[in-house]
Amino acid sequence: MSLAANIITVTVTTMQVVVGFTLNACIVSFSFKSMKTRPTSNPTSLIYFIMGLLNVFMDLVFTVEAFIYIFTPLTFFTEEISFTMIMLSMTVTYSSFWLTGWLCTCYCVTISNFSHWFLGILKQFLASFLPHILLLSVIGPFVMSIFLFWMARMICPIQSSINNTQTSFGFPLVIINPVYSVMVTLLGCCLPFILTLGSTGVTVSSLIRHINNMKYNVAGDNCPNLQALFSATKTMVLFLIFSIISYITEFLWMTFLRNPFSDRSVIIWFMITSFPTAEAMIIAQAIPKLRKMILDRIRPTTNRKKLIHIILCIT
Repeated sequence: MSLAANIITVTVTTMQVVVGFTLNACIVSFSFKSMKTRPTSNPTSLIYFIMGLLNVFMDLVFTVEAFIYIFTPLTFFTEEISFTMIMLSMTVTYSSFWLTGWLCTCYCVTISNFSHWFLGILKQFLASFLPHILLLSVIGPFVMSIFLFWMARMICPIQSSINNTQTSFGFPLVIINPVYSVMVTLLGCCLPFILTLGSTGVTVSSLIRHINNMKYNVAGDNCPNLQALFSATKTMVLFLIFSIISYITEFLWMTFLRNPFSDRSVIIWFMITSFPTAEAMIIAQAIPKLRKMILDRIRPTTNRKKLIHIILCIT
């Protein structure tokens, strides 16, 4: 890429990392305080805490990958570096998908007004084994991605000279075992997406049912208040849309990887690096207290800037 393109890429990546790191650090801090004060009353705080930590690590992985990709592209295409970065990216991405699925499931079983036996069993299962499930959601993708070193190989095209003066460069191709590719797609993408989609569908149905019960004044409606149900449904729908965009973006990235320095590849890369920030924004809008804490941390900086501006104008 040109120097201008490198500068733009570094600037945008740095800004995304700073914003994403700040938001996710606030999520980690808020969730940790919530777990200390109410260790059992709000199981979603544990999921928020792990998601925040994972997003911070995801920011670090994407930043290192971006800087290697920009400043030492030939090093990036060595098999050891390339497979290591792909493995880390797979781990954080698939773990994020699973955590999103479990978060939506917790929302569903906590706030929906359906009394189906399966939802009752699922609620009891999450209440008893949630820490173990979340740990498995992180360790599982990591173990699964390690097999990449044995299930993939890199093919470096032979460089050919043009008119004995110029040398054409072919980007290395990563060939992944089809069986392994199907397996990681199923376990890392399809299953958590089904979990997210099913939970969102049940919660949306619960919202519609609650609205109809209120409309026709049906007695015995023991669902939580409409505002809480609406807020949870909106958050789950946002996570579902975010998951769909993530899956499509990951597919496009793998498609354009044959020419990673093309304009389309760079745009897709910007979208991928914005995942931690986008997910943090969805979580922040779902928790009013967290949103207030973030705004309180931003406002002093704004006030100091205004004070400095006034002082400069006076002097």
